[in-house]
Amino acid sequence: MTQYEKREIVKTLLQSGKLLPREISVNCGISLATVYNVKRRLDEGVPLSHQKGAGKPNNLRSSIKLSIFHRVRCKPYLSLRTLVNRTGSKASYQTVRRVLKDKSYNKPHPVQIHMLSEKIAFTG
Repeated sequence: MTQYEKREIVKTLLQSGKLLPREISVNCGISLATVYNVKRRLDEGVPLSHQKGAGKPNNLRSSIKLSIFHRVRCKPYLSLRTLVNRTGSKASYQTVRRVLKDKSYNKPHPVQIHMLSEKIAFTG
């Protein structure tokens, strides 16, 4: 069952007024937090649907994206917040992370140095 379907079930049961939130949670197998979140949204008049991609990807122009890619290639140890601050963009660091993820840029992992065993280290 998708999250959208769960919200719709909870919505119809809450609007019918026959069941309490705890009863809805137990009977339908939906977490109590989800039931209360839907109830709060209904009380506030907020729509239940979540709009995917509601961020501001247009804040990153292609020139800023190229600058970020260049900085990541030259200095892969820089944090996302540092990248945002040095490029002077208005985008959040989450947007920068999404852009880097879409281009398959990953931070390199540190190289593991294996310790020598005592037998090898202290021979001869």
